[in-house]
Amino acid sequence: MSCSGDGAQASFEVALFRYRDRRPLLALGKGEEPELNEPGLAYLQFFEMGANGKMQPVMRWLFPFPGGCDPESGYVNGDFRFDLPRTGKTIVIRAHKSGKILHKVTWNGEKFEKQK
Repeated sequence: MSCSGDGAQASFEVALFRYRDRRPLLALGKGEEPELNEPGLAYLQFFEMGANGKMQPVMRWLFPFPGGCDPESGYVNGDFRFDLPRTGKTIVIRAHKSGKILHKVTWNGEKFEKQK
């Protein structure tokens, strides 16, 4: 699902992944500030179901390469742009400035695995 920005608000996209036990893992990607008009999603945050039945931010790094997650916001750190899948389970991760594909990671029901 996606929603384009309106000039005042940034665009966003969501993708739903599932653990093998059917629990949801929701990816929320947000574009840059609208006035920058840059392609791709600049921020990526994951949510999973908590013990209380409510979605909670995932505060750990989920990708199989070095990086980091901001412990306060849960957003992925780095100079990346993200392409969430419309179908399938693969997230494409690009360099911010060049747009070059750095990684493709596919959800296997337990974790993201780097594609060769």
